[in-house]
Amino acid sequence: MSIFWVHASSPERFHQSILRIAEEYKIPGHDDPKADKGHLVKNWLQGNDAPTWLLILDNADDYEMFFSPHRDKPNRPHSTDSGTDGRLGEYIPECSHGSILITTRNKQAAVKLTRNRGLIEVQKMHPTEASELVVR
Repeated sequence: MSIFWVHASSPERFHQSILRIAEEYKIPGHDDPKADKGHLVKNWLQGNDAPTWLLILDNADDYEMFFSPHRDKPNRPHSTDSGTDGRLGEYIPECSHGSILITTRNKQAAVKLTRNRGLIEVQKMHPTEASELVVR
């Protein structure tokens, strides 16, 4: 199983993580400067050639970063060079041979990103509890 860690605290960190996956796995098109690396990685992960995988989407706290409120407005200029107008939710793969673990402090983002399936809310932990969780 392959584990992919995607930092989702900002669009820049998200794109850096996606680019790293594309380059390390030499996904076809990864070296094309005009290619949308997010869609390349998504399509590769969803395809039959990809290994079984776990994608960890870490710090996905910014709802608008994934689901822009401007989604339905025509002729809106793209706010990123990815061509998605900041809707990074378009890059989240779905298939039977992969799983996604999302960490977020934003319940609205959690519900939308998980499509309200498999949502587990973890209460704030005391530092000792958090340390025990990591050690075990």
